[in-house]
Amino acid sequence: MHPREALIEAVQGSLGELPPRMASRLKTILARLPQNPEPAELDKIDRFRSIIMSSAAGKDSPLVDSMDLLTASLRGIHRAARKPARAISKIDAPDLMEAAIQGPLAEAEQVLEAAHDGTGLKAEDAACLLHSGLDLEELLQAAGKVSRRVHGRTVGLYAPLYLSNECVSNCVYCGFQMQNKQVVRRTLDESEVLREATSLRKKGLRHLLLVAAENPILVDVAYLQRVVAALRPRWEAIDVELGPLSVEGYRALEKAGAGGVTIYQETYERKVFQDVHRYGLKNRYDTRLETPERALDAGLGRIGIGVLLGISEPGAELLWLIGHANYLRERYPNLQLSISLPRFRPESTGYDAPYPVSDEQFLRYAATARLALPWAGFVVSTREEPAMRERLLRAGATRLSAESSTNPGGYSVAPESGQQFEIADHRSIDEVALSIEKADLRPIWSP
Repeated sequence: MHPREALIEAVQGSLGELPPRMASRLKTILARLPQNPEPAELDKIDRFRSIIMSSAAGKDSPLVDSMDLLTASLRGIHRAARKPARAISKIDAPDLMEAAIQGPLAEAEQVLEAAHDGTGLKAEDAACLLHSGLDLEELLQAAGKVSRRVHGRTVGLYAPLYLSNECVSNCVYCGFQMQNKQVVRRTLDESEVLREATSLRKKGLRHLLLVAAENPILVDVAYLQRVVAALRPRWEAIDVELGPLSVEGYRALEKAGAGGVTIYQETYERKVFQDVHRYGLKNRYDTRLETPERALDAGLGRIGIGVLLGISEPGAELLWLIGHANYLRERYPNLQLSISLPRFRPESTGYDAPYPVSDEQFLRYAATARLALPWAGFVVSTREEPAMRERLLRAGATRLSAESSTNPGGYSVAPESGQQFEIADHRSIDEVALSIEKADLRPIWSP
């Protein structure tokens, strides 16, 4: 049987998961699917997938799995070539950390000495630095030296612009989660987005990160295309932080003027991922993990990845992040990659992070990440307090957000809308720029 027919048959064999009327509609679409379907016809299948995933029934659904493979095949996307999960699974992070705890200090000193050459570290060497007992200040100074040698003394400034907090996912740690009835919901229209952007532009910023909760109905590719195209003439760089899109979706945004994608896996521990993303679009581990590659295949050159420290064992998460970054660099040697290690911040759901990260731990993780991945950018958001951000500047941070709002319309249009999390650095853009200069670094306003 031809692979296409086999995949269609697999989808049809799982239609029993759907209500009869919806199953009948999807069956009709599949029956009428031409040999070389147009993107609009494939989008119909994607919309069905989104509807299924927005319900609890979408969790671990054989139907969704089959639909993913079918649309990937029809679009000419060779999913089998993408193997980030396999690369990450080769890193036995718990065992590496246990071995590092028992290792001699002299071994860690040798690793630190080798890290000074700026070529990076393997996961096992990074584990050694995490649990070695090396002096923290020595580690931070080494990280700063290596970073400045690779990236120079410039630090980029940017701001997030939230488009929507109306979400169809239920992530236990996020203020935007669908079950949070306390949050005031808002999706900006195009004129409101432009007003928000103008407010930031007047403050000197030239790099914008468009952020939206996962809702493929309210924030679809067409809406995003219009927003990016409207903003592009006045902004030197526009990146997006959204739910996963197809290669075609990212290609459309690239044509409209977007230059990069930020998407954090949040946790690489598969079981924890399923536990904290209870249902909805964000529940698909592999779909999210493969997103950077879809964006790169679409021509977007800047990629941001990261983990949310606090929801799983942080040392293990850092090692897996290092593995993911090295995997991406091997597959896409020319990519511009940045990493981030946001710590969990309080929000309106009452979630308590099971693995709180102290300041000293956080600095050690940051310095280790900087030495392991010196070629990558290192982003620090306003989740951190000013004093911590200033220490991270000296440890090799290359990009800071400034004067941020985490709610749609928070700069000028709708300050009463619900925020994603509480920010900890409330300084103005000028104050953040001054702190960069005081660290003997130079703030820049675009990537």
